[in-house]
Amino acid sequence: YLTKDLLYLTRKTLDDVLVIGVGGGTDIMSANAFGAKQIHGVEINSATVALMNGPYADFVQWPKLPNVHLKNSEGRHFVRMTDLMFDVIAMPGTDTFAALSSGAYVLAENYLYTVESMMDYLQKLKPDGTLGVFRWLFETPRESLRLVNLFLEASARLGIKNPEQNIFVVGADFGWQDYHWAISMFRKQPFVQAEIEPVID
Repeated sequence: YLTKDLLYLTRKTLDDVLVIGVGGGTDIMSANAFGAKQIHGVEINSATVALMNGPYADFVQWPKLPNVHLKNSEGRHFVRMTDLMFDVIAMPGTDTFAALSSGAYVLAENYLYTVESMMDYLQKLKPDGTLGVFRWLFETPRESLRLVNLFLEASARLGIKNPEQNIFVVGADFGWQDYHWAISMFRKQPFVQAEIEPVID
């Protein structure tokens, strides 16, 4: 498994998935491969959405899947406006240098990683839902550590008890020189051993 797909191994049910930062759709396909019944993909770059729905639709195929719903929107805005609740919210390397070089944030500042946004994500998870954020892993922890701190503060504001039991971080070295990655997973309820074992085996 790719590290960013490990969050699906913690799931017993996978009815509704939200992918923030669709790009070319590999994470849509991952969710589909793990049996997601409904997949909502949000992509801020209108050019990417136009290509996936237009000239590349036959090539990539996933936009034609009946369980896939692609939306051109900013991720946090979509989360705040939707009435849907999700088993998984996946953020697979959202806000990478690729998005910046495309000009995706020229007219829209990025507020995906704040305490308030973490609260938004948690409130749109089903009771046992999982938020998975795939980011760079540095030898001196930075991004993963910051995500954990955001989650702890958001949990305090939402009244979530014992949030330290609701955190699961897995790192991986793919041999890409200095580029290592980690999936940080967060829940409103504790991870149990039966959910952890498939990931660490």
